[in-house]
Amino acid sequence: MRFHLIISLFTTLIFSACNDSKPTYTALKLQIEEFQFPEVSIRALVAVNDSTVWFAGSKGVWGYTEDHGKSWVVDTLRIPGSQPEIRSIQITPNGNVYLVNIMKPAGVYRSTNKGSTWQQLYMDADSNAFFDAVNFWDDQNGILLGDAQNNCFHIAITNDGGNTWNKIKCNELPPTLDNENPYAASNTNIAIQGNSAWIGTGGKDKARVFYTTDQGKNWSVSATPIIAGRQMTGIYSVDFLNKSTGIAAGGDWDSVSLACTNVALTKDGGATWNKLNNAQNDGYISCARWIPDTKGQYIFTLSGRARGGESTMAIYSFETGQWTSFPNPKNYLSAQFSSKNTVWISGKDWIGRVRIEY
Repeated sequence: MRFHLIISLFTTLIFSACNDSKPTYTALKLQIEEFQFPEVSIRALVAVNDSTVWFAGSKGVWGYTEDHGKSWVVDTLRIPGSQPEIRSIQITPNGNVYLVNIMKPAGVYRSTNKGSTWQQLYMDADSNAFFDAVNFWDDQNGILLGDAQNNCFHIAITNDGGNTWNKIKCNELPPTLDNENPYAASNTNIAIQGNSAWIGTGGKDKARVFYTTDQGKNWSVSATPIIAGRQMTGIYSVDFLNKSTGIAAGGDWDSVSLACTNVALTKDGGATWNKLNNAQNDGYISCARWIPDTKGQYIFTLSGRARGGESTMAIYSFETGQWTSFPNPKNYLSAQFSSKNTVWISGKDWIGRVRIEY
């Protein structure tokens, strides 16, 4: 695996905020360092801190850096008789690393020694099984999400760090609509805050959010105004600022420039959702994240697709109600903030480390 570093400076972004006296202005500059991973589509990304990030992607490739990208450890998850396709990665506070292979067989794998060895924890050998994401509330308590079968999501809970998983019975979950599923686009299917978790869905009927406030014991579902009606429309990313305030984002994967309702906001823990201004942003969003330590003032989004092509980074300001976009010829799918000033991004053939200067 060879790596290539590119430094690129994006246009300065100016926000103006109105108040009772004079407008105030905040200037943001985006600078990106890019690291090349040829022939690997990377949708699974987790940032530990500004210097350390883990990733996983197509062909079972996984890796990490602990020195801001100066050097990388890169290896492959090996499954006998199968070439893994990894769409989700998580690291618990104790340093355990979890990977999700989407299918054939759909499974969860764990390493307790930084990837030296991997253990299969859970699998579904059904030919229709498709696992989308894994996330954890803490070292012991986690959640796994899989596509619906017979109008029932495959949701499993662990309370012992992944050693055992308990699949939630269908009669304990809200039933899915026909052709309703989550999308494993950016490792942001599941958002977690406190004991709560939220899952975004889409499809031919409605774009909805399934949510729990007690680590998966009880579930509710709510509708959102995000576009639906086609197979690839709906929510592709969810993120929560706290237990009450969250965003859901997506659009139409098959028509990325379509002007549509693609971002929604909740302030009551996901019970109700309202459209967020989508003027001047792209019609499709693969990943949306709150920028940390900015008092909920900014949202960062990506609009890439795994099939390739140009992607766009954008920032929304709640001060002005406006979007500002930064087109990028590289294709980026996922984003994870390690601090207010640093966001790691990943996609087809690339990982980037973006510095935001305020």
